Amino acid sequence: ALGWLGSEHEPALISAVRCCDSGHGAKPEPGMVLSAAAALGAAPSRVAMVGDSAADLVAGRRAGFAAVILVGPEASVGRHEGLADVWIRDLGRLLQPP
Repeated sequence: ALGWLGSEHEPALISAVRCCDSGHGAKPEPGMVLSAAAALGAAPSRVAMVGDSAADLVAGRRAGFAAVILVGPEASVGRHEGLADVWIRDLGRLLQPP
């Protein structure tokens, strides 16, 4: 999966990758995201889930993560109303100060 992301991504920003074929189940079940948190040594209450689909957001909720962040165009906000704590247009916003 890291190879698929390409060389333009900063490797230091990617610490764990889990996919539906990782043996932890598929989203919206929380096994995959809980496994990633465990690999980082992070308690779920200290993790934010960033996703672009309802399955992503529900997985973060079921995992008990501190925050669930929707990323995508403004049109996606209505489709995922009530599932996310915060909406951002693109992942670059995660690295910008408020």
